[in-house]
Amino acid sequence: MVWLDHISFEVTNYKETKAFYAALLGWKPTGDEGSQMGHVLFGIAPWHTDPIKAEPTRRGLASRDDTGGTGDIHDPAARYKSYHTTTPDGYDRQISNATKANRMVR
Repeated sequence: MVWLDHISFEVTNYKETKAFYAALLGWKPTGDEGSQMGHVLFGIAPWHTDPIKAEPTRRGLASRDDTGGTGDIHDPAARYKSYHTTTPDGYDRQISNATKANRMVR
């Protein structure tokens, strides 16, 4: 299963754009203060840490681990597990173990 968790993109006025989409679509913003720009996150289940890291490497892409600052990516207690790579357009692409059932939006 692959789940599109979120997409963020750069805008000229973050607060105005956020209000526009909230009014247009009835969205209720949840915990985003505007720092996650130029970013897309795909959640993958089942999550297998090492094989998932191997795929970007096989394709010649550098990746970096991200656990939200909660330890090693192999640590079962890590808040979440993910890898970031950069797309050809310069955006940050993140793949993680986040799914609709387990994501931790603050």
